[in-house]
This record gives sequence, structure tokens and C-alpha cells, in this order.
Amino acid sequence: MPGMARVRATVLVVMTVVSPVFATGDYTGAGFTWVNNGYDGTLDSMGSSSITVPPGEPDGDLIASISLELDGWHTWVGDMTIKLAGPAGLVTLVSRPGFDEPGDDGEGCCGASSDWVLGSPQTFVDGAAILAEDMGGDGSFLPAQALQATGVFDGLQTPLTSLKDMYGGASAVGEWTLYIGSGQGGDAGAVDSWTLHLTSLPGPVPTVSTWGLAAMVLLVIGAATITFKRMRVA
Repeated sequence: MPGMARVRATVLVVMTVVSPVFATGDYTGAGFTWVNNGYDGTLDSMGSSSITVPPGEPDGDLIASISLELDGWHTWVGDMTIKLAGPAGLVTLVSRPGFDEPGDDGEGCCGASSDWVLGSPQTFVDGAAILAEDMGGDGSFLPAQALQATGVFDGLQTPLTSLKDMYGGASAVGEWTLYIGSGQGGDAGAVDSWTLHLTSLPGPVPTVSTWGLAAMVLLVIGAATITFKRMRVA
């Protein structure tokens, strides 16, 4: 009598996994100049440059940490007002360091006279040991290595308005604009480049892609067909 035999087909299933695209990364903006003695408290009176953070997967774009690195120069740091606008709102990074201004309108004189030298980038980040409002705070003309009020140049400064409080947990997706204005005449300055450093909160668990799922289904169907055809062996 014909015997019955079962032939097992071993199938290797390859699953394609799609990892979320997070906003984590460095986003660099172009340099620009601003109008000396032109700042009047409005964004329109400031020089600016914008970048765009692209979207990623759901929940993969929420900000865990943020800092802004800025390289440029200015011959009187106490004239500068620096702001950052992001999808969640506007913050002031520094406002006329060394000058107790009655209003954010560019009026009055004078802030710290220290020179900010190109090639001495400043990074605005919450929790830095030096306050941005103390930049060049001893009031004298100083080389870049002694820009800070402490006489120690480390490039890290705590912004006037907390970046974390404004942007922490918010979406990074969209347009970010750096603004700089000068409140007094007789000096000049420009930005060479600026970089937004972002990390994201954990995103969703990776999922099987549509193509990976389709391939898996086809392989299972194929394996079942082969097994059925070989079940009866003479």
C-alpha cells in the first residue's frame, strides 16, 4: 500500500523593521549681518536666519534637550540682543549684557564693551556655569579668551530665558529662526554660522513595515502550498 509521508518545509522569514525617525541631530543655519543701532524691540529690526526641522515618526519629534551654538563677532557685546523663535514660542538668549535696561527696546547705554571675536563660538544651554547676561561683564576691551566676566572663556552660557522651559517636551518640527539686533551705534557685528543641537524623547516601538509584512505572508503561503503537494508520496 502506498505510504504516507510528511515532508517538512523550513522557511526563513525575514522581517523588515522600520525605526522611527527622530528629530535628534544638528541643524545648521546660514550666517547673516544685522543693522547696527537698528534694534527697537521688534523682530523686524533684527537680522535673522532660519532652518527647518523635518517631521519624523509620531512622538519621535518631542524635544528632550536643546542647545544653540553661535559663531560670529561683535565689537561691543553689550549692544547685542539675541532671540530664538521655534515652533513652541520665542525666547531671549541674551539682552544687552552688562546693561540693566528698563525695557527691551534698544534704548539706553551702555552694556559690556568686550569684543566677541570670530572663531570663539558661544553655546547657549540651560545649566551652564556662566550666565549669558554676564558676557564680558567686567566692562573692558578683552581678547576672546577673556570674554566672560570670570576671565575664563569656556563658551557655555545659561540663556536669559530657559530653553528647556519653553521647548522641552514640545515638537521640534517646523521653522526655527535666530534673531540678533544691535541697540547702539559705533560698532558692527555678524553671525558666521549657528547650529541647533537637539535630542528627542523616546519614540514608539519599531513596527514591521508593509513590505516586510507582505513578504512574510507570501512566504507562509508558499510553504503551506509546498507541504500540501508533498503530503502524498507513493
